[in-house]
Amino acid sequence: MYAKINNNTVVEYPVNIYEAHPNVSFPVEWTGGTVEGSTYVLVKRTNFPDAPHTKTVTESTPVLSNSEWVQVWTLVDASAEVVAQRVEDKWRAVREQRNALLFSCDWTQLSDSPLTSEKKTEWQTYRQSLRDITLQPNPFSIVWQTPPV
Repeated sequence: MYAKINNNTVVEYPVNIYEAHPNVSFPVEWTGGTVEGSTYVLVKRTNFPDAPHTKTVTESTPVLSNSEWVQVWTLVDASAEVVAQRVEDKWRAVREQRNALLFSCDWTQLSDSPLTSEKKTEWQTYRQSLRDITLQPNPFSIVWQTPPV
């Protein structure tokens, strides 16, 4: 993505150079320059940051760093409504994963299961830990038990 600059200040970002100047041919790896009186620079992409569910990530104005323009991310507090929705969505995903794990080991509790009674008890304990998973306080830091082998 490109930014339009004037006196080392970003005046427009992001800019799709090909849409801004549809009648100009650009090389495949164009790194910027002056087009029809305006100066454009290539903005170096950075990784989208990991952020806790209580923050919202937004893209800010690029900054000049070591002679290249770099993409900048800003973390701001998410609203209470957004946080609540994220928590609800995460609990839903945890329950779906829990249900899939329970389903995948249903066979261990059938009367014709080839497991010994000791192994069957281990699986019962594991399955109960799965059922109790929603008793944990934070869906973003769930501790999953390891299934018996």
